[in-house]
Amino acid sequence: MAIEDEKIRTWLSNLLSEMRIGGVWMPENAGVTYQKTEEKKLTLVRLVDTDECREYNERMRTIIWDLGYKILDSEAELVPEHTNQMEVKMQESDMKRRIAQGWVDEDGTPLIDMNLDSTYPRFVQENEVLLDNGETIIVDVWEYPLYNPNTGKTLSITPDDYHLLVGDDIYMQYKNKIGYLIRALDRDEIERIDFETVNIGIADPFTKEKVPPWMFGTICEVIRSSKNL
Repeated sequence: MAIEDEKIRTWLSNLLSEMRIGGVWMPENAGVTYQKTEEKKLTLVRLVDTDECREYNERMRTIIWDLGYKILDSEAELVPEHTNQMEVKMQESDMKRRIAQGWVDEDGTPLIDMNLDSTYPRFVQENEVLLDNGETIIVDVWEYPLYNPNTGKTLSITPDDYHLLVGDDIYMQYKNKIGYLIRALDRDEIERIDFETVNIGIADPFTKEKVPPWMFGTICEVIRSSKNL
């Protein structure tokens, strides 16, 4: 087997094993959307109606079978091909969000019924990642802890999954360790600023702690709770 093929297999094996049940995989520009419906099963939920996309799915089914997984594709939603890339991206985002609304915990509790609007990103650790050129970079790992009121347990979801569940407004904020809520402003809000703001870099301006990377370069409102005043 060629080295490049082996790299693809290794990458795909890691991707599938780390994907949560209900998670979505949408290979870029492939015209397919897969959902992990069981530990060793993927379901094709969306297919762009072209020969190229069908051929891609057939190739992927073979590779995934070799990795010990199965793809079910008999009930995929067929969608027409679009030449407008912006429309394609919007459709893909809508599909991911619709699937995310149905995610549940092990006991069947929907994630959308948990504390989505009162949880904030939490730094987990730094991972060293090897690049193709032999060099390494340090990547910060973040999570969102969700409390399940029916089991009393907390589960961890990735920032990408949280973003799908809540959208941009709630996603673009964090709370620092002294309790200040830091919320990114949109263009209209920036033009009529009448509250305390800060520019966010790689560290929190008040505590110097790590800042979620998706907040870098934003202008934010600072919301101080009464106990911090």
